[in-house]
Parts: sequence; C-alpha cells; structure tokens
Amino acid sequence: MQSIYCNPRLYIQDVGVIEDVAGNITFGGNNQIYQLNFKCSGLNLSESALMHKEIKFFLNYGSEDSVPFFIGFIQSVTTTDSDASLIAYDSRCFLGGQYANKINVTDEYNYDGYSIAQFIHKYVTDVINKEKDYIDLSLLNDTNPIVSLSGSRGDRITPYSFIQQAIPNALDNKDYFNTFDYELGALFSNRGTSLFFIRQKELDNASMTFSYGDGISSLKYKKNVLPNRAVVDNITVDYGGNDLPRLSKDVVNMMGKDLNNESPEKLIGPALIRESALKQLVRARQETFKIDIKATKGHYLQIGQVVRINVEEEIKGLHRLVAKKLSFGPSGVDLNLTFNTRPLSLSVY
Repeated sequence: MQSIYCNPRLYIQDVGVIEDVAGNITFGGNNQIYQLNFKCSGLNLSESALMHKEIKFFLNYGSEDSVPFFIGFIQSVTTTDSDASLIAYDSRCFLGGQYANKINVTDEYNYDGYSIAQFIHKYVTDVINKEKDYIDLSLLNDTNPIVSLSGSRGDRITPYSFIQQAIPNALDNKDYFNTFDYELGALFSNRGTSLFFIRQKELDNASMTFSYGDGISSLKYKKNVLPNRAVVDNITVDYGGNDLPRLSKDVVNMMGKDLNNESPEKLIGPALIRESALKQLVRARQETFKIDIKATKGHYLQIGQVVRINVEEEIKGLHRLVAKKLSFGPSGVDLNLTFNTRPLSLSVY
C-alpha cells in the first residue's frame, strides 16, 4: 500500500490508470531530456501496444496533484509473464534520441538568420506537430541576447543536438562578474508539455530553505578546482596573476571551420573572441561547489530555482538547483537534489 503522503499514479494513453508502480524520474538539467523509468505488475499488453504511448505521471505528494508531475512518451518496453518495465522521455525525444529524424544543415540547406527559438518553432510545427500537438509552443521564448544560427552546420545530427550546440552562446551579462546562461526547459501542465528557455536566476531570492532539521536527510559536497585560462584555437585568455598555475578550459568556436575553413579571428576578430572567452571563463568560475542533498522536501522545485542551504559549513548560503532525481515505490519516495555544478562547455559565437 502506498504512503498516505504519496500516492503516485500513472495514466497510459488508451490503457487507463495504473497504481502500485515503482520507478524513478530524472530531471537532469543542462538541456538533458527528462526520463521516467518504472515497473508495474499485471500489465498484460504487448510491446507494440505500449510503444510511443503518452504517459502522465502524478506524484500526489501530500495531496492530489491537479497537473501532471511528468508527461512523456514510452520509448522502451521490456515485458515478462508477471510485469513490464518501461522507459519514457519527455516530448523533446521527438527532437533528439534514437527516434528523432536526422537533419543535414549545409551551405545549401540551413537555418541562417534563424534564432534558436525560431528554429524550434519551425521544426516542431512542420515536422512534429503535423497530426497532434506533442509540444506546446505557446510559452516558447527567445534568449537574451538572441543567438543566431547563421553559420551553424551539421551532418546527420538530430535537431536537439543542433539546438544544444547553440545554447551555450546565450549568455546574459550585466558585467563580467554577473553572467547568466540559459537552458531549454520542459513545463508540464494540463495542456501538455511546453518548451521554453530558462534564464539562470540571480542568487538573491530563495524559494525554499534547507537545514539538517528541515529538509536535509544527508548532504555531501565537493569544492571544484576552478579554471583560470580559456583557450580557443590560437587565442588564450587568463584570469588572475601571471604567477598562478594554469588550469585551462577549452573554448569551442561555433563559427569558422565550416565556412571555407576561415580562422575564427578572421571571421569575428580576436578582440570579440577574447571578450566572449573571458565572460564564459568568469561564468565557469562562479560554480565553486557541487552539492548533493538527500531531501525530505522540495519535490516540486523546478530546475533553476534558488534555495538557501542553512548549515554551519562553508556551503551555507544561496544555491541553484541544477538536477533532481525522484525514486518512488510502495514504501514511499526518495528525493535527491543537486546544486550549482553542471557540465559546462565554453564556446564563442
């Protein structure tokens, strides 16, 4: 029997409600597609009857949810005589992954002049939403600054990989020491799954406070070794004095190599490259700690939200949620939250 505090339920299209399920949901952040893994007994349906079906998962933690906690589409099914194990991904799986169409972005066929949001809108409208609205575009926004896809090329890549290549170039900065990046998020509601760009929040307003007496079951953290050099081709940008040992962070130039093999300096100028590299180097240095909390609250926190960690340790203060994983079953729910550090690929556009 499920806990009275948490009664997860799954709804599978054309099947109905399924209770007494066990599994986990990973909200990986950093533009990763969200994933639901679960196992249930007594589901006597063939693999073909389950593949690509829409799933709505309601966590019902503390009360009955009015909107789904997760919406996805089944992409893997393993059945036995007694149970079925399924994997579902959010609707971005139609843009990336093994079931997404590959695209060739060439000098003849490209999205030059499009922003990332304009590309998403066009591709989803023309290819994915032709028969059914798998992705709700009503909340889709653009980054600030807008990132142009001019010059971006790719050979047999998924549309989502094409998007992921461009997103690191969306850096909103007040100055070198206040630089905020974007990621593409998925919001689940009764309308379906909406895609929108999430600007990294400033560390000035906590949505929730965690302490050992309130919300923290266990905690561990690691202090990162911070890069102080950025390198792009023949250009090097350093942070700090010349007597420091250098930890380099490669900077990937998004232009140049596909445009007649021109060097990046010739295309956009060394001064602009150095400025962009310095911004992203400072941005990478802002993530001092990687913090993992086994939590007893915060199940409905969204990726990117800021919390206060109130402990008598050096990590005391405000931190951004970058990933969460929730495991559920008949005995209850386990929640793991990750703050601050996510894989960051420095790039120059």
